[in-house]
Amino acid sequence: MNGKELVKNVSVEIFIFVLKAAVMPKSDLIDKKLEAAEMITAFKASQTCQDRLKGQILRVIIIDPDWMIRRNQLTGVILHRYIRAAIAVKTVTAPARFGKT
Repeated sequence: MNGKELVKNVSVEIFIFVLKAAVMPKSDLIDKKLEAAEMITAFKASQTCQDRLKGQILRVIIIDPDWMIRRNQLTGVILHRYIRAAIAVKTVTAPARFGKT
């Protein structure tokens, strides 16, 4: 086995180990309506979903305890609010994985 094959084999083993060790984070807020409808719709419309994570959505978990508010630094006017989620997606090219939005 040459050096390239060894590096490839080790990197594949590390990738498989990391995939098996990956777990969904703990939910800080439980809102089934928000998780089921609005977050899935927003994720499907996102560039990340369209470019990289095409597949079946397995699970959505809200990881923030409450909504975050972004304000204008000068005026203090609320620009928008957001809440982050972890989404597990099973793709055709890879086993199930999750990402934070």
